[in-house]
Amino acid sequence: MPMLADPLYVGEQMQISPDCCRLEISGIGACLIAHGREIAYAPYPGVDPRKAEAQLWGLPLAALLHQREILHFHASSIIWEGMGILVFGQSGAGKSSLSAAFLMDGARTLSDDLSPIDFVDKVPVIIPMAIPLRLRHEVAEQLHFGKEDFENAVSYTDKFTLKPIRIATENFPLHRMIYLEKHDGNEFLADIPAADEQFALMRSEICHWEMLRGMPQVEKKYMGRILQILNHMKLLRIRRPEYCNVQQLLGFVKENIQK
Repeated sequence: MPMLADPLYVGEQMQISPDCCRLEISGIGACLIAHGREIAYAPYPGVDPRKAEAQLWGLPLAALLHQREILHFHASSIIWEGMGILVFGQSGAGKSSLSAAFLMDGARTLSDDLSPIDFVDKVPVIIPMAIPLRLRHEVAEQLHFGKEDFENAVSYTDKFTLKPIRIATENFPLHRMIYLEKHDGNEFLADIPAADEQFALMRSEICHWEMLRGMPQVEKKYMGRILQILNHMKLLRIRRPEYCNVQQLLGFVKENIQK
């Protein structure tokens, strides 16, 4: 896989120019993403195809969407009671667990872990990606999923992939945004952060934002789109105990998003 001639940004795994990215994915291989429509992949010898496929939903997909100037977040997204809901949070905060709990409460899944946002008549809409939910064993037990509800587990991850259940396939308007955080207390807490903090939290959850250092025009456009979203709605922050029952978390979130 050739190196880029004059990248604007060079990181540990990547070389980035506005319309071309070269990525080195540890243990998987190299990828070249160009013009928002081409992905070339050179696998390492002997790589597990299932592992490679899972990894291609990460960095390469993010690069492709950045080249298309489609704002996308490290977030899960669902449709529940007529509302499009985006769930942000750092890894381990419980995004997929909460989305799965909503799914058991009648929700439909738009995407897990990566959620793109488009605009129709200046209104933000979620683009479905059909990325299935992945859950840890203890969460699956709390939600009463059985072995028959999951694809076979893969040895390199501690999560199980949920078989497709009520997956939405059309763009859906965004109505609510939730930012999940863990905290050291024993209570569930909810607040609306100050406007500048809401912006900073959303900015931090852009997928692989470091790529934007090589795409300055895209970064500028994204900042305006975040402000556009925040003009439509506020970001609700939910702080949960380090260890909690996902059904209790669901109940608390439902109370607060319906206010």
